[in-house]
Amino acid sequence: MHVLANVGQALLLNSGAKNDAPGCAINVHSTQNPAFIINAGVDLNLAKLCVRGTQFIRNGGTLTNLETGCAVPADPLAGVIPEPAVPSGCVTSGVYNPGAHVLNPGVHCAPTFNGSSTITFRPGLHIIRGRMIVNSGSTIIADGVTFYFPDTDSELRANGALTMRANAPESGPYANILMFEKTSDAANNSRKRQYIFNGSNGEELQGVIYLPNRDVTYNSTTNVSGNKTTIVVNTMIVNSANWKLKGAGGAAAGSAGQTARLRR
Repeated sequence: MHVLANVGQALLLNSGAKNDAPGCAINVHSTQNPAFIINAGVDLNLAKLCVRGTQFIRNGGTLTNLETGCAVPADPLAGVIPEPAVPSGCVTSGVYNPGAHVLNPGVHCAPTFNGSSTITFRPGLHIIRGRMIVNSGSTIIADGVTFYFPDTDSELRANGALTMRANAPESGPYANILMFEKTSDAANNSRKRQYIFNGSNGEELQGVIYLPNRDVTYNSTTNVSGNKTTIVVNTMIVNSANWKLKGAGGAAAGSAGQTARLRR
């Protein structure tokens, strides 16, 4: 996991944040004071918490293998993932009643899924333009899928009690890429935006989550388990979560050990 922003409190872990990832590293790029904050009730079991800066706040909690003044590896995916052209038409838009919905690859233009829907994304590239809202109690199934956000106003927002299984394609131009966003436009890159993951019943996410322009927040109790997920964000706040992660290894890990693969 890479937290890229050189700002104070780039990483904030509040009470209830639990991360069981003995083969993984979190790399915090901030040199500000404090670079990160860990509050009481946090439990981090990591191969390494590698922090470029030396100033931090620790109000209790359990933390293994902290290294400050660390040689944090650079963003391993900058300029690596090919960005698609975004078609003008939409395959999905509007409001959907509770039920079973199957979505084809293409552009999804800010749809809302009400009630306890089951949403199945067919394999391929799904471009989320605007905010896709999935309301509480829903299930998402996305096997062999890549989600692309063409600007920082776009996101997939689930409103709690979500069950989700999502894994990236194993081959093709987006092999192992689960979620990524546009980074080739300087104006877009300057518009950092919040990205919120609300509470879930259980999520398994496998693949790269590349959101370097997002201030990511995990709210409520987010239960996460899975393999092969490298995460890159601007900043991160974890308010309450249970994560079980296995190290991704490979080039994305950089010199600071294996990068986290998120199971959410």
